[in-house]
Amino acid sequence: MKCRLLIGPAGSGKTHWCLEEVAGHLRESSDGMPLLYLTPKQATYQVERQLLQRAGVDGYTRLQILSFERLARFILEQGGRSIPRLVSEEVRVMALRALLHSTQPHLTALDPKQRPASLARQLSLLIREFQRSRIGPKALRDAATEFSQGRFLGRKLADVALLYERYQEWLREEELEDADRLPDLASEALEAGDSQRPSPPEFGGLWMDGFAEMTAQECSLLGSILPFCRQVTLAFCLGTDAKETADDLSMWSVTSHTFERCREMVESARLGAEVETVRLSNRGERKRFFSSPALAHLEKAWGTGESFTAEAEGCVDVIGCVDAEAELVVVAREILQHVKRGGRYHETSVIVRDLGSTRPTIERVFRRYGIPFFLDQRAPVSHHPVAELTRCALRIACWGWRHGELFALLKTGVATGDESLVDRLENLALAKGWDAEDWLSPIPANAGAPDSERSLEGLRTRVVGPLLKFQERLGQQPGPSGDQMAAAIRGSWSHFPVERTLATWSENTDPEHPELTMLHRTVWQAMQEWLDNLELVFRGRRLSLSEWIDVVEAGLESLTAGVVPPALEQVSVGAVDRSRLAEIRLAAV
Repeated sequence: MKCRLLIGPAGSGKTHWCLEEVAGHLRESSDGMPLLYLTPKQATYQVERQLLQRAGVDGYTRLQILSFERLARFILEQGGRSIPRLVSEEVRVMALRALLHSTQPHLTALDPKQRPASLARQLSLLIREFQRSRIGPKALRDAATEFSQGRFLGRKLADVALLYERYQEWLREEELEDADRLPDLASEALEAGDSQRPSPPEFGGLWMDGFAEMTAQECSLLGSILPFCRQVTLAFCLGTDAKETADDLSMWSVTSHTFERCREMVESARLGAEVETVRLSNRGERKRFFSSPALAHLEKAWGTGESFTAEAEGCVDVIGCVDAEAELVVVAREILQHVKRGGRYHETSVIVRDLGSTRPTIERVFRRYGIPFFLDQRAPVSHHPVAELTRCALRIACWGWRHGELFALLKTGVATGDESLVDRLENLALAKGWDAEDWLSPIPANAGAPDSERSLEGLRTRVVGPLLKFQERLGQQPGPSGDQMAAAIRGSWSHFPVERTLATWSENTDPEHPELTMLHRTVWQAMQEWLDNLELVFRGRRLSLSEWIDVVEAGLESLTAGVVPPALEQVSVGAVDRSRLAEIRLAAV
């Protein structure tokens, strides 16, 4: 095997090198051994477009452009191994919420009674990081022993190790696998003996580009697949000064550690690879910044602390603002000026550190200036009307016909779209001081406004009927099983009816919130998958209604839905660690 390590800063041509090598193989032969191109998930489509723009590459069948997750699936499928049923993040959260309840007597530091849904989500994130770093419960117990003698950290580590073990036991009992362990399964499949694999895989080449940092799982998977590749090219965004990149305080330190780990791996005796290190420079006529001296100067001065010179004028503006809103006002004005000069909205991008914290300000400022924009972020579903209806119906079944839950359900808009009718019913309920029994009885006739009373009675019937049927499906004590809970929720969605309402909302575009139209189209599928997962996790297991409320809350809080941009002519807004931008003429950081 021949292995080439490409090193160079931004604009030095690493991606161009990799794509040209791949294009050369495709021009040479349209069939042959498979080729692999590894890149971050959010960059796969962009790489496909860049490759197909090259002369002589009109299409391909032998090339796979993959993230590490999709690579793991590809390896298992090519090896003839069935992919086990995988547990998603929201399933893991729900399972941990149930395990917190059953394991509570054995916990010494963690208290599930304090914010149980939040604790389950934090444990889920911890276990995800442990799996990606290939850290098991035993390592946590060993660490807990070091911090023993009654110290809180030791007891907390022991509790986490116990929950981690119980979670793994639950997976084995249900014959499931965590989705975050998929790379480990692929590594095990590659390292298995010939007796378990009819013929070893063989790849004509592997290219990796765009990764600054790699998890232990990803490094292991890369190391497992390298022996089956005839040619390997790994690209790293690094400065050419070896002393600078080795400094832990350097901006190159993270990528430098990744590079060293990969170099040691390919130079290992087991692979016996011929390793060549190629250092690229971003200076020259064919490099990215040749036609823009200002950007070339910015790239050069970025990591050195060198002050900007006159070279950066006219292309790079550095503006100081008092707060985030002032920054976005400046950005909005710059975007409008760009459009007035003949530019397009889709040629501009706003890059932020954390989209979650700045999202409300972005929405407020851009709508004030009439700028169409798309937020590159998965949308949370926890407060969508369907999730709120499900949550309120379960609370009513557990705690009775309380005013707050009833009108929270009515105001979701799923039961009725007439907000004024809901307001009148709420005013009547408050004026009469209704309790549970009053909700179950017809509204008394009023000679003064018979049409109004008939309308209010119709609304009451449309809400009370499905809720009573929902309670009947939940059964008696000690509480419903996962199958009964899933059937009851599906029944309530059918009676309200949820699917038809979402279809209607999807057809009516809100000009101020166009992204909601796309969200309504995907949230039904997301909720259906969540309910299937709930049934999978708790099949045959009975919980009290109060416990079910905590489980449902934990699952809904972690549920998200992908949103497709509703239009092409929009400003792209995304976090710096997620966005992959191409063909951008104006970028605001």
